[in-house]
Amino acid sequence: FGSSNIDQSMITGEPVPIEVVKGDEVMGGTINQKNMITVRSQKVGGDSLITQIMRLVQEAQMSKAPIQEYADKIAGIFAPCVLTMAFFTFLIWFIAAENGFVPEVWMNDEGDDPLLFALLFGISVVVVSCPCALGLATPTAVMVGTGVGAANGMLIKGGKALERSHEVSTVIFDKTGTLTTGKPVLTDEISFGIARKWDTNALLRMTAACEKWSEHPIGQTLLRAAINKGISVPDVEEFEVTPGRGVSCVYEGSKIVIGNRAWMVHNNNIISQEVENAMTKLERQGKTAIMVSLASEIIGILAVSDQLKKESISTVRALHKLGLNVWLVTGDNKRTASFIASQVSIPERFVVAEVMPEGKKEKVRELQLMGEVVAMIGDGINDSIALAKADVGIAVGAGTQVAIEAADMVLVRNNLHDVVVALHLSRYVFARIRSNFIWAMIYNLCGIPFAAGVLFPIFHIRLPPSFAGLSMTMSSISVVMSSLALRFYRRPEISEDGSLKQASAFKAIVHWTKGIAGRRASEAIELITPKSFRHSSFIGNLSRQSSMSQSHNQNGSYKISVFGRRPSYRKVQGENDEFGDAWGIGDQIDEETLQ
Repeated sequence: FGSSNIDQSMITGEPVPIEVVKGDEVMGGTINQKNMITVRSQKVGGDSLITQIMRLVQEAQMSKAPIQEYADKIAGIFAPCVLTMAFFTFLIWFIAAENGFVPEVWMNDEGDDPLLFALLFGISVVVVSCPCALGLATPTAVMVGTGVGAANGMLIKGGKALERSHEVSTVIFDKTGTLTTGKPVLTDEISFGIARKWDTNALLRMTAACEKWSEHPIGQTLLRAAINKGISVPDVEEFEVTPGRGVSCVYEGSKIVIGNRAWMVHNNNIISQEVENAMTKLERQGKTAIMVSLASEIIGILAVSDQLKKESISTVRALHKLGLNVWLVTGDNKRTASFIASQVSIPERFVVAEVMPEGKKEKVRELQLMGEVVAMIGDGINDSIALAKADVGIAVGAGTQVAIEAADMVLVRNNLHDVVVALHLSRYVFARIRSNFIWAMIYNLCGIPFAAGVLFPIFHIRLPPSFAGLSMTMSSISVVMSSLALRFYRRPEISEDGSLKQASAFKAIVHWTKGIAGRRASEAIELITPKSFRHSSFIGNLSRQSSMSQSHNQNGSYKISVFGRRPSYRKVQGENDEFGDAWGIGDQIDEETLQ
C-alpha cells in the first residue's frame, strides 16, 4: 500500500521517475524517491530481475563464437607446402646433377658434390619461406592498434573486439545517458494572459516557489533551473501536494495551482484551445509539460525533457556516411523515442521503444540472424544483456560497472564521437593487417622461386642460405615496421554534417618526430646538468620555465618534460600530445609554481 515516485532508469532507461500507487508492480533495485511504501516480494533470489539480468549477461558472453585466426590457418597450410617444395627442389637438382644435366662449372663452389649442390637449394627454400612475416602480420598490428585506441581514450578489450569491429554493419544506440544526457532540464516557458506582461523570470520564480517543498523530480528540476538563473525563491503558504496530479499553494496572497490536465480541471481551471495546442505540441516533442494557474486562470506552461548530447547528431550522421545502419532501441515511451530519433536523423522504422532489457537482447539477436554484424552502444544495467550479446558491445565511460564489464570497448571520455573513431580505427588497423599479409605473400611468391634456383640456369645467380636468412629477417622487420607505423594514426575530426577529416600521414610523422626529438633533448639536458644547478641556479629555473612554457596547452595546463615534480598520468588535450586529443603524461601547474 501507499504511493510514491520510483526511479526505474536502471531497468527501463526512462529518465523521469514514474508514479506508483497501490496494486502497481515495482522492481527490486530501483529507487523510491518520495514516500514510504509497503511492497510484497513476489520474486526473490535467483528469480529476481537483477539476477536474471546477470545470468543473461553470462550466457551472452559465453555464446560468442571464437574468431578464426586466419594467420594461424594460413601458416598451418603454408609450412607443410614449403617443406614439400623444398624436398622436390632438392630432389630435382640432385637428379639433374647426378645425371649430368648440370655442368660441372656450376658446382665448382661445392667441390663438384651434387648432394651439397642440391641441398643448398633446398635449405634456401626452407629458410627464405619461413612464415614469420605471416605470423607477425596480425598480432603486431592488433597490439599497436589497441595501444593507439587507449591513447585516444578507447579501451579495447583484446584483438577479437578490434577484429570484429571492422565488420560492423549495424549500430544500435540506447537513448537515456547515451544519445541524451540522462538529466531532465527546463526547456520551454510559455506565458498566457496576464503573465505575458510580467518580466522574463516572473513565471519561473512563482513556479519554483510553489515547487520548493515538492519532492517530485519535475518540481526539483524547475527549482534547480530557477537557482541556476540566480532567481531568489521566496517561501509560500498552504502548500499541498496531490500524488499523480500536482501541487497547490498560496503565493503573495493568491492561490497557485501547478500540474497536469486532470489537476487543472479538478481546480476549476478552463483549458483553452490555445493552451491545449501548446501542450500537445510540447508532448509531441517528447517533453513533459505542466500547466500553471493563478486565481483559476491558466497563465503558463513549463516543459522539461532529457537533452541530446551536443555530439549526438554529428555522430549518427558520420555513422551513416560510413555506410552503417543506425537503430534506436530504448525502454522509454514511443513518443519520446520517435522525437529523439527524428532529431538525430534515425528513420522511424529503425526505432524500437518501450522494451525491457531482454527485448534489447532479442533485437540484437534478430538483426544477427538477418546477417548483420551488430555493435551495441549503451551505459546502463538495462543495456548489459544487449552489450554482451552484440558482436561488439561499446559502453560509454560514465556508464554503470555492469555495462562496462559486459562491453568489448569502453569509451573513457563519454564522448560519442569516439564511437566513430573506434570503428574508423578498427578499419584502419585491418587495412594495415591486409597490407601486411599481401606483402608477406608477395615476398614468399618472389623469394621461393629465386631460392629454388629458377633463375640459376639463365643468370647463374642463386640465393645462398645465409642471404635467405637475412632476407627472411628483413621481411619480418618490414611487417613489424608497417604495424608500428599505426602509431602515426590521427583521429579524424567529425564535422556537423558527419564528414570525417583526417590529418595526413606526413604531418603525423613530422609531429611525432618533433615530440620524440624534444623529449630526447630534455633527457640529455637533465643528464648533463648537476642536480644542485638544476633547482637553485638562475639558468636551471630559466630552463624549467622554458620547458614548461613550451608544453603549455590551450587549456592552461602544463606538461613537465625536464625539471620539477614527478609527472602523473592525466588526460591531455591539444596538439602538444603525441596522439593529439588523447591520454598522456602531464601535471597541473599554477602560475605560482613558475615563480
